[in-house]
Amino acid sequence: MQTETTLAPRTIAFYRENCQAVLSIMKTAGLPSDPAAIDTAAIHSLLGVMDQRDLAASTRNDYLRSLKKWLEFSGNDTFAHVQYALPQDTRPNVDWLTDPQVDRLLYWLDNHGTPIERATTHLMLTMGLRRIEVIRLRVSDINWQGEFLDVRGKGRGGTKLRRVPFSPRAAEILKIWLECRRGKIYNARRNAQLSGEDPDALQIPEEVFVWFKGSKVSAYDQDGWGLDKMTVRRISEAVGFPIRNHTLRRTFGRTLWRGGVQIEIIAQILGHESTEQTMKYLGVSLDDMRGAMSRDFFTVTQGCNGAKTQQKVTE
Repeated sequence: MQTETTLAPRTIAFYRENCQAVLSIMKTAGLPSDPAAIDTAAIHSLLGVMDQRDLAASTRNDYLRSLKKWLEFSGNDTFAHVQYALPQDTRPNVDWLTDPQVDRLLYWLDNHGTPIERATTHLMLTMGLRRIEVIRLRVSDINWQGEFLDVRGKGRGGTKLRRVPFSPRAAEILKIWLECRRGKIYNARRNAQLSGEDPDALQIPEEVFVWFKGSKVSAYDQDGWGLDKMTVRRISEAVGFPIRNHTLRRTFGRTLWRGGVQIEIIAQILGHESTEQTMKYLGVSLDDMRGAMSRDFFTVTQGCNGAKTQQKVTE
């Protein structure tokens, strides 16, 4: 995706990431992805696909803004002839996966995901870690006996620590990646020996997630883009809907909340300083409100003389 050079690097990254995500959706739906071929019919079809996938209003807005910017820069003024209105949504600042999307994601990971894709995704989706926390995780931070991770939070240098117990599946999946990691380190040392280097002099990073090239072993840069390229970006293309690191983390928090876990416990697991911050993650949708209102909390039946004849209490 090309962008004007006057845009800030962060803005360029925003448009590029969202444009890649929406083009992935269009390709999966059989819609044109060539900027010259995208017309009003394609845009309306895209809007229909977004409705079917129940994307949050903020997500739809980001995708459409980015697509519009890309088309305008490519000389396509299609959006000037398209009128659309985003649905009202009580999730303006929250982005999470729907239950069917989670099912599809986990199915794909179990059947097609690589060890590093499964491990990094589960740490975010089933344990609520941030991207930077996944990147900073060290082998020594894993306590197998206590069944928890010492997570290095988003504070400068990862000095803000918290302990997060393993989810039922994460420990097993993390062990698989570590076994794969050991195998790759063995191969790197072997490659070093074959090239005349001292295999014992090979520097092995402490980080759990590292990349390999020949005899070189290196930790991922903490900006996260290298690890993203290896994981969430490829997964997004494979499953057919956009996935972001924070989307997985927010889905984790919301899933716990919907399961009845106390907000204070969720805040501790996520590393939030207040429950107010956690509530911004969870959001409340129309379905949540409908589910609450469907419960019969207050039912009192009185006879014609005003005497109470029945009282129903619903927990």
